[in-house]
Amino acid sequence: QKKFFSFFYMSINVGVMVAFGYLVNVTTHGEPSLGIAIDEGYFAAYLVAAILMIGCLAAFIAATRCYKIVPGGGLDGFLTMCRAVVHSAASGGGWRAHVCIIGWIVMPIFFGVTFAAALQSEPSAGVADAAVAKATNATNVTGRLLSGAYVFPNDFEKVCGPSIERKDGRRLEDFATFEWDSADDAWRKEAPAPPAHERRLHGGGGGAGKVGETLTQLALLLGVVSCSCLVVAHTNNRWLTLPKDVSKGPLFSIEDVRAGFATVPIIVVVNICFNMAYNAMNNAFPSQACQMNTQFRGSQLNGAFFNLADALAVVFLTPLFESCLYPAIGWIKGSHVRLGQKLVVGMIIASLANGVAAWMEIKRRNAPLICEAGFSECAPNGIHMRDMSAFWMFLPFFLMGAAEILVNPCMYYFCYTAAPVKVRSLIQAFNLFFNGSVSNAFTAVVMKATFPNDLDTGHMEYYYFINCICGLVGVILYFILTRCGNNAQDIKAEIRDEELDPTEHDYSQHRHEDSMSDDTE
Repeated sequence: QKKFFSFFYMSINVGVMVAFGYLVNVTTHGEPSLGIAIDEGYFAAYLVAAILMIGCLAAFIAATRCYKIVPGGGLDGFLTMCRAVVHSAASGGGWRAHVCIIGWIVMPIFFGVTFAAALQSEPSAGVADAAVAKATNATNVTGRLLSGAYVFPNDFEKVCGPSIERKDGRRLEDFATFEWDSADDAWRKEAPAPPAHERRLHGGGGGAGKVGETLTQLALLLGVVSCSCLVVAHTNNRWLTLPKDVSKGPLFSIEDVRAGFATVPIIVVVNICFNMAYNAMNNAFPSQACQMNTQFRGSQLNGAFFNLADALAVVFLTPLFESCLYPAIGWIKGSHVRLGQKLVVGMIIASLANGVAAWMEIKRRNAPLICEAGFSECAPNGIHMRDMSAFWMFLPFFLMGAAEILVNPCMYYFCYTAAPVKVRSLIQAFNLFFNGSVSNAFTAVVMKATFPNDLDTGHMEYYYFINCICGLVGVILYFILTRCGNNAQDIKAEIRDEELDPTEHDYSQHRHEDSMSDDTE
């Protein structure tokens, strides 16, 4: 089963190689050999993805009769777990019951506030910038004309001088000597200046005002409260009880309820702490690559192309780890490599990947601009690339791929084996919910405060440093959850004692004494 989830994850990344190795460049360059124009690039890429998804769904449905259906799934287990929480809180379940209720109630509020904060838009651009782009047939505008004076997007761009880059490759140099003549629909040296609207580059940075900042801070507070409550409440689930009419039934016992909820602390901690670092690969790494030198064979690569290194790491390292590395380590230490050991190392490597990216960002920001290459095709409009090869981003991407192998398939395996049979699908869904939705909600909050649109005007390394801290805090919390007191006592013994503890100590007697003491209380 361990190998199954690893190779399942590897197979997913075979498709990722196609998406990032080819389709992302179609979005920004089109595919002339197939008749796909630049303006149709995104449509073509999304169309390919949609067709493949429909094909996969059809294949899944067509093969339904070939599947072996095992017990589990449905709403019975979910409803029983919900009834257990409500009944325990109403019948003297103690402070943990009330903390649990708070955690589950605050979670959707956290999502709502995060969504509202994300909808707080930047100050809108003036209409004159649209006129500039239309008049010059421009794809990128390096600055803005305000009361007849050219304003650069940032001070660094002054090195390259004022200009507008056109679709036909021509440039209007010495832009400051030109003024917009709306009557003749052209740029003239002594024409009236355009209206003095405040204009901002498309994609330019800036806050969303006090409302956005307040919502962002509130979302962070709510998220921390919700997740903290869930972890604290479910480190010990002896407070959970079932109503008499349910407890007498044979389908779902109180032990099953407790075992299901016992997985929550590890799912919350590992997914949030690891994916805070991992999510940099989906947003910060490509943005950083876009403001590095992406030139290759006469054109620019999309920054997301370098995600290919992550997929390559997963595809090539998975069989290497499973067939060589894990057996070799197991032979050296005299026991198999535990799930907990993989999770801890994975979070450390994810932190390392962010640390490497932070170092590269500092080096990138100090590199000179490449004025002669034109603007970056995937950075905010009017931003030039810097003279540091974007292929250096392969290193943090590759490290993150190695970290993925050690964490994501292991979490799938943990949820499958630790959860009671009847709620395996529910616990797996909960794991994916925290893996994607909750961790990205936290990432959105952190990005709002630390991630500039134009990297030359900010310090994106601060974002990476926060991710590094999250990964290392995750390691500490994991040790606390698996080694301290009677934590994880309701998880199956073979998973708890043989897989979760990375130190390989035998705490069975200690756990038994804690359990007896807790029952007495």
